[in-house]
Amino acid sequence: MCTNTHPSLRHDLNYKTWPIFTKDNAPDSNDQKNNYGQHPFYTVLESNGNSHGILLLNSNAMEYTLMPAPAMSVKTIGGILDFFVFIGDNPEHTIGGILDFFVFIGDNPEHVIQLYTSLIGRTFMPSFWAFGFQISKYGYHNTNQVKAVVERQIKHQIPYDVQYIDSDYKFWSRDFTIDPNYFKDLPQLITETQSKFNLHWTPIIDPGIQGNEPNYSIFLDGNNQNVFVKWPKSVPIQDRHNPDNIDVTHDNMYGRVWPPGPVAFPDFMKNATQNWWINNFKHLYSIGWKFNSLWIDMNEPVSVEFGTGFNITCPHNQYDNIPIEIKALWVHNFERLSRQSICMIGVQGESGQYKHYDVHSLYGLSMAIPTQKALNEITGKRGYVLSRSTFVSSGQYTGHWLGDNRSKWSHMKDSVIGMLEFNLFGIQCLLHLIVDREALWVHGFDRLSRSTLCMIGVQGESGQYKHYDVHSLYGLSMAIPTQKALNEITGKRGYVLSRSTFVSSGQYTGHWLGDNRSKWSHMKDSVIGMLEFNLFGIPYVGADICGFNDKTTPALCRRWQQLGAFYPFSRNHHNGWGGDVQDPAVWADIGHPEVTEAAKQSLRVRYQLLPYLYTLFFKAHVLGNTVVRPLFHEYPTDPQTYGIDEQFMWGSVVLFSPFLYENQTEVNAYLPDDVWYEPSVEFVKLVPKTGHVKLQD
Repeated sequence: MCTNTHPSLRHDLNYKTWPIFTKDNAPDSNDQKNNYGQHPFYTVLESNGNSHGILLLNSNAMEYTLMPAPAMSVKTIGGILDFFVFIGDNPEHTIGGILDFFVFIGDNPEHVIQLYTSLIGRTFMPSFWAFGFQISKYGYHNTNQVKAVVERQIKHQIPYDVQYIDSDYKFWSRDFTIDPNYFKDLPQLITETQSKFNLHWTPIIDPGIQGNEPNYSIFLDGNNQNVFVKWPKSVPIQDRHNPDNIDVTHDNMYGRVWPPGPVAFPDFMKNATQNWWINNFKHLYSIGWKFNSLWIDMNEPVSVEFGTGFNITCPHNQYDNIPIEIKALWVHNFERLSRQSICMIGVQGESGQYKHYDVHSLYGLSMAIPTQKALNEITGKRGYVLSRSTFVSSGQYTGHWLGDNRSKWSHMKDSVIGMLEFNLFGIQCLLHLIVDREALWVHGFDRLSRSTLCMIGVQGESGQYKHYDVHSLYGLSMAIPTQKALNEITGKRGYVLSRSTFVSSGQYTGHWLGDNRSKWSHMKDSVIGMLEFNLFGIPYVGADICGFNDKTTPALCRRWQQLGAFYPFSRNHHNGWGGDVQDPAVWADIGHPEVTEAAKQSLRVRYQLLPYLYTLFFKAHVLGNTVVRPLFHEYPTDPQTYGIDEQFMWGSVVLFSPFLYENQTEVNAYLPDDVWYEPSVEFVKLVPKTGHVKLQD
């Protein structure tokens, strides 16, 4: 069940309560907050090796409590419940009924995931280059700084295939623009490095479109086509708290993100929006941003609430002020689901048929799909889209990073768990639908609209959906036209990377695990996140190597580069606005060559294994297998493997046992009863023993 940052892969059944609702909460296993995606799916492993999985397909706010029985209570506010049972020897042999509640019964854990992905859709198939190492930073000040990063990696012989640029390249942070002052020569750098080094390039795009700039054609065209999330007609103008000097005739719901003014949010549940979105990518490509893949962020969706200036205000209503306590409202002294997002009462869809509340958590997926389409259409190649927000099925369209981590040993350790969680959740429990107020945990807050849109917003072609009902679908609805744009523009198999995901997002996007920190615990958490998203059918996943927030250390970054070299999606990305840099090559230039050397050696091993990784993704694409998996997927009758979340496997033959703790000099690893070989520079040797072994640094 996810997305949350779990401290262990095997769930704690001691009355732990976890919320599910897509939110801009950075990953941290020290809390129980809901993060960027919505994947209400878990698996159970029995001692005889049999396994089953449960999917509660619902896009509304939910929470689940684990109890010692073993049992689980699930609370959802609104929505429809369907029920399907899948029983058979393979994904084609199933028995089903009607309800949106799915049970998958398999011979082993891998079989369950195959059954699950046969329902929600198999992962997209990235191009081979998309498995190469990738570098990104928030805080490039001009083209010359980006050029220096490229030259530095080449100088120090760092294997390297993809370069990102965060919002820095945009003119006043406006989507589909290039800053004419600081990045005017970016198109030249892109074409030169693509030709000379076969380097691939990825821009970031957020959903917020500035609405008060009179010469911004992107908004003007969209406004004329009615592509934005709307207020319902029933909400009076004076209750909408619109910013000054803004168009109110189209009923747009305005929030705040990065541009210097109020922003409107595309309603990706409208056909016109998807076409408008794709055409915007074609415009960006035509002015020189020759991208190979696309990265979509802030698609939970987010409306920020810091600093001065306009902030979205949602009127009191039954969707933003829900009548029960629920932990999805866990916030920092705020009380609304729409905080740092858009109002839950916003409407989406061709006729405004969806409330934003209902599709909020689908926003990242809905953004990823047309983004991937744009990438493919424009480049004609198999690039990829990287998304922070994910939902069920996002793996078909985007990759994912584990979010804005910090440069801490704990965050590197957390990344292992995060990586594992995106493959699998092991919960030995029964499922009971219990309406029990005592099981609901909220810290004195009561608004779903905190940091997002008002739940009373309307979406869809005729405004038929309340945002309340489709809020968690926003990322998915964004991913679909994004993928379409990528395909149309490039004509190749790129990728879309999305932060927000929902069930089935894996068809359209990959995912990064969000805004982690440079902490050892966050590095460890990433392993569980990586495994869980493989479980969700989004195997193209990874965390921000060395941490996104905070200043990393040489020791942490060295270990994280060693671990991150074996994320399916391997990217070093951080918040460098304070001047910090942490790409692998820079360490050799600032007195820590051991970090550069560790990155170089681990990446060389990765590149040697890429044909195998590519094959695993093909199997995931065709058969629905996981790519990264916990040991108990391969050894389901060995109880020693059930609680292991600090080791992971690529497929069935490669086992990784990373260093995840500060000052750690040996790993207490477990080798199941099998024949194991240890690779070295010159030869492969037989490991003399199995069971618990100590591996030296």
